[in-house]
Amino acid sequence: RVDNPIESPTSDGYETDLEIEEEKANYDATGREVYVNQCKSLNIIPVSYFLRHMQTTEIQMSHHGLGTKGTKAIALALVNNTTVLKLNLSDNALEAEGGQYIANMLRENCYITVLDLCENNLGTTGAKCLGDMLHINVNLKEVYLRGNSFTDKDIEHFAEVMKDFRLTHFDLSCNCIGEKGGLLLGPAIAANESLEYLNLSWNNLRRKGAIAVANGVKNNVMLKHCNLAWNGFGDEGAVALGEALRNNTIITWLDISHNRITVEGVKFLTKGLEGNEGLKHFDISHNPITSTGGCQILESFGKNSSTVIETVELKNVRVNDDLWSAIKESKKGSPRFDCDTSTVHGR
Repeated sequence: RVDNPIESPTSDGYETDLEIEEEKANYDATGREVYVNQCKSLNIIPVSYFLRHMQTTEIQMSHHGLGTKGTKAIALALVNNTTVLKLNLSDNALEAEGGQYIANMLRENCYITVLDLCENNLGTTGAKCLGDMLHINVNLKEVYLRGNSFTDKDIEHFAEVMKDFRLTHFDLSCNCIGEKGGLLLGPAIAANESLEYLNLSWNNLRRKGAIAVANGVKNNVMLKHCNLAWNGFGDEGAVALGEALRNNTIITWLDISHNRITVEGVKFLTKGLEGNEGLKHFDISHNPITSTGGCQILESFGKNSSTVIETVELKNVRVNDDLWSAIKESKKGSPRFDCDTSTVHGR
């Protein structure tokens, strides 16, 4: 007879129910244990707010002074976290190194959909790391990168991936994007089929770069909210923006305030506005268009039987009798219509 001993349930070949439960109990789905250990390793004090909110869907940690070490600990803790969906680390002195930690984390984490890294001086290295990450991460929907010292050269890291990424919201405002950067962004905006919100305000977009961006808006099929304020579009850019408004009926919100557009540029804008069927909010404040330009803007909407315009911003445009009459006439045509001419009033 050949002996065939049966192993007992407690032998090395089997796990008891108790061992399984212990393994489940030890699994750290939030990354809390990783965070505490990393803080010890880096000789920094754990942030109590982060510990308290690791099991919530949103972490709002702007202005916490994290620095690169604090960011590293948080990034490593979030690699396997499955609860946090929105992460705001704006104004935390991340610098390029901190940006790299976050980018590396987002190569693995597929749950975070909203990322805010504004005002962190990420620079060229940060731009490259984030651009490379966006080639891989298909779950992010909103990325805010205002005020990170990005230059024209840094836009190279975003322009190509921007053609294909799935973001719906992208903010590159308050950077140093000039003419060359605009030339890169234009084709990317045109090719993108997911963006609904784009903020390029407070940059240096001008001349050919401004025209390229306007052409991108013209050919985009999804963009609804576009902020181009505080750039240098001028009358040359206004020509391209007029073409964009004539062809793009998807966009509903456009801000081109503070762009050195004169009454000459308004002539081209109105050609687009006369045929636009989608725009609801239009801001051309703080441009030297005079009351004559303001009248032309309002009259262009009046000539458009298909217009859905609700708000026109004409701040810092002097209101004379003609403009005041044009405003009243516009309100007669649409009870919901509003025209803001605050800052300067005069007859």
